[in-house]
Amino acid sequence: MANYTCLLLDVDNTLLDFNAAERAAVGITLEHYGMPNGPEALETYHQINRQLWDSLAKGELNRSKLFAVRFGRVMQALGTPEAGNAREMNDFYENELANHADLMPGALTALEELGEVATLAIVSNGATQVQESRIAASGIGRFMDGVYISKKVGAAKPSPKLLDYAIRDLGLTNRSRVLMVGDDLLADIKGGINAGIDTCWVNYSGENPADYVRKYTGMKLDLKGILFRPALATELMGAVLALAIRLLPSGRLWTLVLVVLGICTYAAFALLTGALTRDDLAPLLRRFGRGRAPKKED
Repeated sequence: MANYTCLLLDVDNTLLDFNAAERAAVGITLEHYGMPNGPEALETYHQINRQLWDSLAKGELNRSKLFAVRFGRVMQALGTPEAGNAREMNDFYENELANHADLMPGALTALEELGEVATLAIVSNGATQVQESRIAASGIGRFMDGVYISKKVGAAKPSPKLLDYAIRDLGLTNRSRVLMVGDDLLADIKGGINAGIDTCWVNYSGENPADYVRKYTGMKLDLKGILFRPALATELMGAVLALAIRLLPSGRLWTLVLVVLGICTYAAFALLTGALTRDDLAPLLRRFGRGRAPKKED
């Protein structure tokens, strides 16, 4: 039985449809600067952008360099080197990208269900302003116990530092119960491996590369079957507590006191014997209103 109590989630093409957002934002940008903007031009941009992000993941360039050269290379490839300033064009594109928060199919439903039994957090390499805007507009932020963007943390996947920071900030103590979920083999899956945690490759395209080790793979974001669910006694504990709270207005305070004492006795025993850990209890506590608000970052 799998035992994950925390999911670290990528954003682009895992929760949000980055391909759709990219097509829309690139098309608007190329048209604005009077450049070719048909399917071939969009594919040219996509290839150049993919190469640059792969180079970033390999440590061959930094984010500032990526943003500075991206549209310069696109202009050269499209034969319009004088179309505009590459950095200004990039800023225009990023602003347009921030306006598109298309969800992947079933993402909200999955988050609603997963949030009941696990700690959820975002770990993203995307541009801070763009990602924060898209996370807010899409509604996925309300399910998160933390949002960790590489620029703010000072490290990007596949470096383990971004995931290490998230794990520490979430107060998690058992890495064997943390799962990295994402679509990018080089950033997400390798990043999880580098951080010493299990990984789940969200493979919407049906690829089957053999040169990466991963724990799970799937065609959609449906992870309930591999999540740790509290033992039956813990589920019963929550149900009884909820019933006791409902009885409180009728004056049955003594019932609540007895139930709470029983719960405390059970929880203490389970924690002492290792049947439960603090990480296991976190999802249960959130069901009663503790910890749903996203963490603030400095």
